[in-house]
Amino acid sequence: MAREDRTVLDDGHPLFITEHQLTDSAGQTHILQTSKMRLDWFGEPALLVVSVDISEQVNARRQIARLSFYDSVTNLANRTLFMDHVRQAIQNLRREGRWGGLAIMDLDDFKTLNDIHGHGFGDTVIRHVAQHLALHVPDGTLIGRLGGDEFGLLLPATRDTAGEAADDHRNTLNNLLNTLAEPVLLGGQTLRLHATAGLVLFPDPQGCDADTLLRYADTALFHAKQALRGQVCLFQPRMAHEVSFRVGMEQAVCRALTHKEFVCFFQPKVSIPDGRIIGAEMLARWQDPDKGLIPPDTFIPVLEATGLIEDMSYQLLDQALAQLASWKREGLWPAQGRLAINISPRQFGSPDFAENILNRLAQHRLSGDDLELEVTESILIRDMRETVDTMNVLRAQGIRFAIDDFGTGYSSLAYLKRLPVRMLKIDRSFVRDMEHDPNDAAIVATIIAMADHLNMEVVAEGVETREQLDLLRQQKCTAYQGYLFSAPVDAPHMTHLLQDIAQLPPSAESS
Repeated sequence: MAREDRTVLDDGHPLFITEHQLTDSAGQTHILQTSKMRLDWFGEPALLVVSVDISEQVNARRQIARLSFYDSVTNLANRTLFMDHVRQAIQNLRREGRWGGLAIMDLDDFKTLNDIHGHGFGDTVIRHVAQHLALHVPDGTLIGRLGGDEFGLLLPATRDTAGEAADDHRNTLNNLLNTLAEPVLLGGQTLRLHATAGLVLFPDPQGCDADTLLRYADTALFHAKQALRGQVCLFQPRMAHEVSFRVGMEQAVCRALTHKEFVCFFQPKVSIPDGRIIGAEMLARWQDPDKGLIPPDTFIPVLEATGLIEDMSYQLLDQALAQLASWKREGLWPAQGRLAINISPRQFGSPDFAENILNRLAQHRLSGDDLELEVTESILIRDMRETVDTMNVLRAQGIRFAIDDFGTGYSSLAYLKRLPVRMLKIDRSFVRDMEHDPNDAAIVATIIAMADHLNMEVVAEGVETREQLDLLRQQKCTAYQGYLFSAPVDAPHMTHLLQDIAQLPPSAESS
């Protein structure tokens, strides 16, 4: 008899065992919850034992706990667990007086891989990277998946001075990036995976907490992506103000969305043969009450990073459609003219994208013939079947699609043949130098000729000089946008432009 059983019999105190294991005759292990108590059995002391098999409940609880702290794709620590370890490491190293490293590693062009091959293939790449890191990091390194294609590395302290520690951690990260870039066969594809890393040393004299350190590492990563893509960037104190700026920008764009500070600007689309306005593109601007007009390259990346880009896009779409309806009522909008709207990848990938577009057209009493949706090449090739299905639903209602910035992405006749696209927009980078660069001039001419053979229209973006316009006219390009005619303007100014064009005689020619 077990000692605990004898104790229950002798003392008469019941015993409750919350969790223990028992292996049955078949070798299967069960998790039991057991109660033991003394009772009298025909005048003799006896032991009553009641056991309940709680294996399923315990395993479910453990699985839930694991999902709370580990990434389901890689089985690495998730952000929550990783940051807990960072906090503990900060305390330990402050006592020891040594320098650890916190790094964020981000795959270059991972979104493109996802768009081309699908999310299943993307998960395969993420798992490979996780396995690669586990094989090549120094002992004592904690690896975490922070989200998407971002990995966190908590590098152990190896040196007593900051300079020596920086060299060690940089060498470790460079080795990881170099070995990761070696060719690898994944899902039938031979890939060279490239990554960039931001590194910050800790603890620092200012006593930064874990969240601040992570922002510093992220800022270093941002710098690396801008200037040292594929390399390691060590955080410098001068970068600290950028962290505050980025956090402030995130808060500011949230406020701007709530207060409807994002406004529509319009750039006319102009016919090259007769100089008339034949439509317009809506462009986003931020009318900040203190700073004035803020250009999109400042706030669009912040909206994308915070996941607010879709909210802003639909808010501006409503504004733009309301304005278009007003121009049509006043008789100012050109016959058969379309308003072009840029569509973000997040918008296009939403399951209710087509429904949202059609509902908004109906709310403003507009038809699909009034609208053109501009998409980038990377959106179009992400999932060809789903892309074509979505586009066909909208095309059936009269909506037309244009490929924006054509020639800068994955231009391919193969996908152009399959997609219901009616217009190509030549990227401004080719138009800007076509007067002086024969290669750019040849690219522009090729795009125009190809579009003609595919029965597509072409719009040249970024036309700023009369010489550029003359070259485009010679190459039979039919329409353009650019500062030569008008910069993007607000709705009242666009109204004046429409009024001025409406007063031109029918035979007016572009001079």
